[in-house]
Amino acid sequence: NIQDVIRSTFKALHDVIKAQGDAVKSLERQIDGKATAGDMNATLQRKANIADVNRSIMDITHVLEGKASVEEVERKVERHEVQALLKTRVTPAELSAEMTNKADVDELDAFRSHVDRALAALREENEDLRA
Repeated sequence: NIQDVIRSTFKALHDVIKAQGDAVKSLERQIDGKATAGDMNATLQRKANIADVNRSIMDITHVLEGKASVEEVERKVERHEVQALLKTRVTPAELSAEMTNKADVDELDAFRSHVDRALAALREENEDLRA
């Protein structure tokens, strides 16, 4: 019967179209998660090359050379070393004297500012008198 053939043909066509639609939707979901060529190029531009990595390693090596080793950190200081270091420290009397000298310097700076302002005022008066 022709109607059965047409019906089965349309049903098969419908099934094929539905399967293709599902496949397209699946591909769309996969593509949403993928990077574009532009994204890939931008990422490749930002990545480190071998020269950058070597430079970073050299910088780290130089920093580590300046750091104390574990043995140096764990080594205990001898009593005579501590006493030698304590001899070079500033005494409270020396600190007090330095603070007093600093105060004197501040007073001199303030006085100099005052004299500079007074001289400026005298210059203005002198210019006013000449005019």
